[in-house]
Amino acid sequence: MDGARSGTVSNWPTSCARRFHALLRASGRQRNITTWSDRLQALFGGEHLRRLPLVEEALGRQAQALLSQLDAACRAADDLAEATSDAKAWSSTTAR
Repeated sequence: MDGARSGTVSNWPTSCARRFHALLRASGRQRNITTWSDRLQALFGGEHLRRLPLVEEALGRQAQALLSQLDAACRAADDLAEATSDAKAWSSTTAR
């Protein structure tokens, strides 16, 4: 069991960096991804009080799910704004 944990801990920086890169790209970020990924990894990878590994994994998945919901809400708001703009443009052309 300890070997599995040590393997997980030793892979943490690499998998964390990959996750941060993927999340930053998915959020629409195109520049300075490595810089932001390094900043986030330094912030979240520092010495902090820790929970059991399964609890940390569950909380990480919950945070990722909440970020996905926020992303979906932002996309829906953008779609609604675009549809409103299109409807306004259409109504102004037909009103003439």
